[in-house]
Amino acid sequence: MIDPSNPHLSISRQCELLGVSRSHHYYKRRPERRKDVEEKIKLKEIFLKYPFYGYRKQVHELKEAARMSSTPKRVRRLMGEMGLKALSARPMTSVAKKEHSIYPTS
Repeated sequence: MIDPSNPHLSISRQCELLGVSRSHHYYKRRPERRKDVEEKIKLKEIFLKYPFYGYRKQVHELKEAARMSSTPKRVRRLMGEMGLKALSARPMTSVAKKEHSIYPTS
């Protein structure tokens, strides 16, 4: 722990000994904006209703249903922060079909 009242070691030296940067010591996290919280709530509601919607459709749904204006970049960032990913079908490239015959490999 960095002790700013220590007369023998400067904050720079203490940070150096602990292996952290000085900016890390002085960093104060900003509280989350109210608009972000409201948008996250709406995005979560839309996601629970339509889990297959990506960020583009989420933006459209926010504008239509929730009457909130937001940009695709912002919605993408918020979805990433919340860990939301649209459901999508996986490619069926390695699934064998019964009607196809199996040929010898030699």
